[in-house]
Amino acid sequence: MKVPLYVDLDSTLIYPLGQDGNLVYMETRPDTEWFFQHLHSVGPIYILTHGVREHASRALPLIPGKQYVSGIIAREDMKPVSDAMEQGRTPVPVAKPGPIFDDYGWGSWLADLKSAAIGVRDKKLWIQVERFDCDAPDRGGLKKAYGELVRRFG
Repeated sequence: MKVPLYVDLDSTLIYPLGQDGNLVYMETRPDTEWFFQHLHSVGPIYILTHGVREHASRALPLIPGKQYVSGIIAREDMKPVSDAMEQGRTPVPVAKPGPIFDDYGWGSWLADLKSAAIGVRDKKLWIQVERFDCDAPDRGGLKKAYGELVRRFG
């Protein structure tokens, strides 16, 4: 059985440089296509971003390996979850649980939101990826993250 996989967008896959109308300026992280190819053998890949859908929809076509992405879960999709959390209610997940790759650490407010949005309660399913910044050399962050997935789940 294939399990869904969720990958953050900003500072995990891309470094956003700005936008001018419909034109998106960004730097894509090295090894993105390799990462997607390998994840695709595990299960369907979804972008899980706190960014708005419009931003993700504009960025996705520019990302190598985009053909492996099955969908986008954006800020708007997580709104009912964040509303429930703010009101002290138990949130209803908007997607099936699966491993999450994100530059934020487990226990951060964003990890709390995203993990609640897909019903993840186990820290083992959160894989922190080294933050991507186009002004600093990438140290194989996506390959390390994939290696961590393999280490945890075989």
